[in-house]
Amino acid sequence: TFVERNALALKGQFVGQTAPTVIEAVKDAMGGCLFIDEAYALADRGGDKFSGEVVRTLLTEVENHRTGLLVVLAGYADKMDKLMDSDPGLRRRFSLVLQLEDYNPEELAEICERAAADRFKLSFAPGLRGALAAHIQIQHGREIKQHNGGLAVTLAERAFRRLATRLGDPSGAEAISGQSSRELLPEDFQIGDAAVAVVTAAGGTQQGQPSSSVSMKNSRREASLQEQRVNPPKRVRQAALRDAVRGLAFELMHSLEEAATMMGTGGEEDDDLQLNDGDDSAPCGPPTREDRGRAVAKVLAKAKEKERERETVREEEALPQQEGERVIEEVSTQEALDHLGLCPANFEWFEVNVANPPDENCGICCYKLSDGYRCGGGTHFVCMGCIDAYKTRGHD
Repeated sequence: TFVERNALALKGQFVGQTAPTVIEAVKDAMGGCLFIDEAYALADRGGDKFSGEVVRTLLTEVENHRTGLLVVLAGYADKMDKLMDSDPGLRRRFSLVLQLEDYNPEELAEICERAAADRFKLSFAPGLRGALAAHIQIQHGREIKQHNGGLAVTLAERAFRRLATRLGDPSGAEAISGQSSRELLPEDFQIGDAAVAVVTAAGGTQQGQPSSSVSMKNSRREASLQEQRVNPPKRVRQAALRDAVRGLAFELMHSLEEAATMMGTGGEEDDDLQLNDGDDSAPCGPPTREDRGRAVAKVLAKAKEKERERETVREEEALPQQEGERVIEEVSTQEALDHLGLCPANFEWFEVNVANPPDENCGICCYKLSDGYRCGGGTHFVCMGCIDAYKTRGHD
């Protein structure tokens, strides 16, 4: 029997609830293992009376069931030292300490590949695992100690979102059909072409393919994508050209109608529209081609002036809304998360997968979570509704 509990879940919300919660967890794991994750949270910031009750009750249960229960306290090494020093009985009853080494970049790349296959049914392009390992070492080397396996899962989730964005590009319609739509490329991990070339040249062989074959395949793929960006498919070019011609024809017809109306009604007294040039004795004949050209130019100038006036009005409407002496300013989601700060366990926030949200409640409003963010430890959650509450803030 293997029972996993978060240390904070063992704490009761009211006086008298903590001890029964710990005893129930021990009872469920009897004859097997009770794994307590993030155990250091019981001593974080000095702990509280509920945390102390968890430790004391757990020590009692461990002593009473020494031969029928295995208890594992897991957490970061430096923080676990503080927990072990919080009670004299902890080091005596938990005398065996296992120091697990951090994953290396190659292992994280393999975990990332497995996560992409298990969660999103995606595969890696040939040579991508080695390039990803080098990318992790250079760009995320400082994050390995803090996140370990969670870093690989996060990279897989980000790559899946970039893949969806890349597939949604209309100019790449011919490049996303078939197996290529289920294959992650270096650009989905924001890996540059130089890094891929260095890895393929240094590795020689990756996943059973020679480096020259991998390099040629990547070059052909990049050339195809570049060609489609520069020369969109024929249907796209025809549609864009048709829309442009329609717009120009409509604008020209509108300008000619206004010019004809002004010339027919007499309109304003303007030297550019006077056909007789002040000579009353000259016969009044039909307007010449030059007269029509000046009239059209006059109308187009007025149309541009009206467009500038409308742009000025739109800029004024885009100014922040004012309520008395307060200005309401909307901030971005990232700024709202920065304002919210780290989770209680000092983890950063990561966006949840809306296609498969966790079966948890928001830690602020306590409603069922359908979208939003989770912490790096997977123990705290916040919904988009509560984040939106932070996104609008007032300034005096």
